[in-house]
Parts: sequence; C-alpha cells; structure tokens
Amino acid sequence: MDNEILTPSIPQVPQQPVASFLPGPAVILKQAWSLYKQRFGTFLGITVIPMLVMTAFGLLSAAGGFLAVTKPGLGSFGLLLVLGVVLFIVALVIFPWGLLALLFAVKDSTENIGVGPAFRRAWGKLRCYYWITILMTLILVGGLMLLIVPGIVFMIWFGFAMFVLVDEGLKGMDALLKSREYVRGQWWGIFGRLLVMWLLAIVVAMIQAIILKTVSSEATKQLVQFLVSLFLTPFIISYTYILYQNLKTLKGGTVRVEAGSQKTIFILIGILGLAAPIILTFLLASSESSFFGLS
Repeated sequence: MDNEILTPSIPQVPQQPVASFLPGPAVILKQAWSLYKQRFGTFLGITVIPMLVMTAFGLLSAAGGFLAVTKPGLGSFGLLLVLGVVLFIVALVIFPWGLLALLFAVKDSTENIGVGPAFRRAWGKLRCYYWITILMTLILVGGLMLLIVPGIVFMIWFGFAMFVLVDEGLKGMDALLKSREYVRGQWWGIFGRLLVMWLLAIVVAMIQAIILKTVSSEATKQLVQFLVSLFLTPFIISYTYILYQNLKTLKGGTVRVEAGSQKTIFILIGILGLAAPIILTFLLASSESSFFGLS
C-alpha cells in the first residue's frame, strides 16, 4: 500500500524459548555466530579502538625505552617513567571501557546501536565495573586461600556479574549475588558450556602460536596477535552473553537475592583475600625460618 511505512530490519539477540533445560553448546555457538555476523562491523569498531590506542602508546613507550638506552641519563629515565605511568592509566581505563561498550553493543542489538552510543552508555558504568572487579578478585583470592575448589566455584558463580550490571543495573555485591542465583542449580551445565568456549580459545591460541613460530618479523607477530584478539574477543562475549540470557529465560524471571547473610559471608571471604599477601608473606617467612633452624 502507498501509506505503508517500511522499517529496516534490526538484528536481535537470539533468544531461547522458555524451557526446562539450557541449550547445548552447539546451539549457543550457533546463536553467538549469528549475532556476531549481524553486528560484526560494530563489534569490530568497538574492539579496535582500545587496541589501537594501546598500540600507539606501546610504540611511544618503546621509543622512550630506545631513547633511554641510546641516551642514558636522568631525563631519559624520567621520560620513560612518565610514559610507563601514562600507559598504565590508559590501559586501566580503555580496556574496561571497551569491554563494557561491547557488552552494551550485544545487549542493545535490538536498537542496532553503533560504536559511539555503546561507548557513551559504557562510560556511566565504568566505576561500577571497577568495584565489581575488586570485589570479585578479593573473593576469588579468598576462595583460593581456603582451597582451589572454592576459587573455581566462585569464578563460575560470579562470572555473569558484569552482564547483570549492564543488563539489570545492579551494582557491587548485588550484581555478584544475582549472578550466583542464576547459576544456582546449573553450575555443572554452565561450567561445561564455558569449558567449550575456553577450549575453542585454547585451540585458536595454539594455532596462533604455530603461526608465530613461522614468522621472524616482530611487527608481523604483533599484527597476528592483534588480529586474533580483534576477532575472537567479540565472539567470546557474544557467546557468554547468550548463555546468560538463556539462564535468565530458564529461571523465568523469578530470581530473587536474599542478600543479608550471603553478603556477610562473602565480605568475610573478601577480607581473607585482602589479607592474603600478608598471610602468605608470614607463612613464607615462617617456613624459611624453620628451614634455617631459626625457630
């Protein structure tokens, strides 16, 4: 009809219908690949920005290092130190920002958002990202201090916390506990599906290592590593996000977090993780004293 308004087709995140079980890894891989192809240009644009920035600063630092060697002195050393600090700060901002932008690009695929909007939406979540990362790291270290198994269990429990932050707006410990509730009762299934992606990444890394052995040019090696990360990172995030969405669908939106006692337990484990360097130093010093007969 003449009055009919045609709207462009917008890529959508593949959704698994309500079911009583998670789809298998092959199904999730297929869904992730479909999303990856639909949003390839945006994913590539987001991923390449942090890498190009870091490459530029890396080359600048290399030039500073060359200057420090060829023209040693306090000025050259100071320049190298400043470049190192700047590089560290840039990395501390640009990589989390790019990761969050990728998450938003995946989550908001129905809006077909571009590179700029994804980075703008991600900027407002950057502080929350740091806080969740700090909490998760301390809890994981605390779990590893208890035993290796709790550390692995915690890693799977809290592995969707960033998706909860981006998708549901929960912060800090609330995001970690919500991730745990999604995984509850599905730990082995989640572990198996993530293991498939980890193995795929390992295979890619092995192929990359074989290629690098045949290459003599350092610049070519850097280019190969750059391209592998550029193409692999968005696919891994797409796969993990679709797994998270399937978990939400499986739970039927009924997940509730009873935070009181759980928060206390994990805060105590986090404190153990914070104290880990002191504890390990003390144990190492004690063992050395015993070895030398000083105790």
